[in-house]
Amino acid sequence: MADAEDKKIPIKDVIGREEGQKLIGCYFKPKADGTYNFHAHDGAVKGRQITVGRTFRFELDDAPGVFWTLNLETDADEILKGRWNDKNDPDPSLEDGTYQAQAGGQAEDAASAYA
Repeated sequence: MADAEDKKIPIKDVIGREEGQKLIGCYFKPKADGTYNFHAHDGAVKGRQITVGRTFRFELDDAPGVFWTLNLETDADEILKGRWNDKNDPDPSLEDGTYQAQAGGQAEDAASAYA
């Protein structure tokens, strides 16, 4: 069995504008201290020490200059969800849609589908 830090929790579902589909295949990795790191499709770390209830910003390499804002909530063990926007504004009230990430899937398959 893999350590918690080896587990990927991929984003599988995105609701909202079409641009949000760029989040499919990005994933969270739980850390031993209870925080998460957020990774792009290629595995590059885009956010560190993310906690539930916190909003974080990042940039994807395939969309330079666009800063995504996600908030992180938890629904159940190994299910993460939240709101997203790509308006270059960290204000969570400007949400463009929602996302859900869940462990137990094939992150590699989701990333391949994106490519």
